[in-house]
Amino acid sequence: MRRRKWLVVAGVAVLLAAVLFFGGYWAFVFYAALAAVGVAWLMTSAAPSHLIVERFVSHREADIGTEIHVRVRLTNRGVLPVAWLLVEDVATPEIHSSGLRGELAWLGPGQDLVLDYHLRPTRRGYYRVGPLFVETGDYFGILRRFVARPPLHYLTVYPDVLPVGRLLVPTSRPVGEVRAPWAVVEDVSRPAGVREYQRGDPLRRIHWKATAHTGRLHSRVYEYTRLQGANIVVDFHRDTWRGDGGDEAAELAITTAASIAAHLRERHQQFGLVSNGLDGAKMIEAWPSEIDVPSREQAAAILARRDPPQQYEPVVVTPGRGEETMDLVLGALARLQPGTGLRIGELVRREHPAWPRELAALLIVRRLDDAVLEAVGLLRATRFGVGVIIVGGATEAGQIAHLADVGVRAYVVADKQGVASLAI
Repeated sequence: MRRRKWLVVAGVAVLLAAVLFFGGYWAFVFYAALAAVGVAWLMTSAAPSHLIVERFVSHREADIGTEIHVRVRLTNRGVLPVAWLLVEDVATPEIHSSGLRGELAWLGPGQDLVLDYHLRPTRRGYYRVGPLFVETGDYFGILRRFVARPPLHYLTVYPDVLPVGRLLVPTSRPVGEVRAPWAVVEDVSRPAGVREYQRGDPLRRIHWKATAHTGRLHSRVYEYTRLQGANIVVDFHRDTWRGDGGDEAAELAITTAASIAAHLRERHQQFGLVSNGLDGAKMIEAWPSEIDVPSREQAAAILARRDPPQQYEPVVVTPGRGEETMDLVLGALARLQPGTGLRIGELVRREHPAWPRELAALLIVRRLDDAVLEAVGLLRATRFGVGVIIVGGATEAGQIAHLADVGVRAYVVADKQGVASLAI
């Protein structure tokens, strides 16, 4: 505001000097220049504020390779034309696209500009579609303006899910819901028969057909079962996946975790997820959605500020069964990014007291280092069943043999074909 006042004062001073000392010709030149600047200011300041953006995205969740249709409509609701505008619809992070995502055009009052294109994700992730970047200016090229207009849409691309061999949950019992020799919990989905009513039986257990047939109250009885399953623990610290092949190995770790979760769901077992990675939604949704600056360079500087939060909580999906838990696990794995928080040993020490004792712990790591061995020792000391899956990293045979000596099975997954060999 102060700068504008000084510009106005300077303009008036120049105008008076032109009239008093240089005559009418120079005053006319100044008037013409002032008029051009005024028109330029009016076109670049008023017109973009009347631009309305509407966006249609065909999917909010998708698998890798799914074609996603995006349609953007930009409407000029003002009474003045937009001399020129350069528009580009962006997806963050960058994603493969086909079709028209940008255009240079003139937009009159009430006119529309439509962008129609398709996105095809080639890897899992959490993507933001939008905002629409608009660069505009005046007829004379004096002033420019760069704005970003919402709305925003968020796209979750799930990781690949591959078939797994047999379940690798370490347990001394058959895996799944198995009949227990002692009373652990009654499973209402497994009826075992009917008996006469006993005092204290709830009303919902009464078998009305048997009651009507015998003339005496009868109650249903069910089999006792013991639930099996696993907590899937993914070590996704940034330092873990640094080095050659780290990105490919990290994606293979995500695929392995998703495949194990899908296998447990198909067998109607409990499963959950714990990771020391960063939920990408906390970063991407915090990036600016609306920008109004004089140049594209300033906008680029604003968009480049993508520092992760200094402190954040581990990614945790509470163990459960069924499609709802599977959706939560796949969504968390889709958004997972390498973090800088807890190491794997610190993560297990902090989180394991809340884990159900009947579930095993499956550690997905890149190598058997001291932090992983510390986590394994802690879980074994607290009587958890433990399995370790080494993904894409070099592992010494002696280390695997040492784990076997203490009752911990280790599996090596070198590529996607290795997921199918996860069997006992």
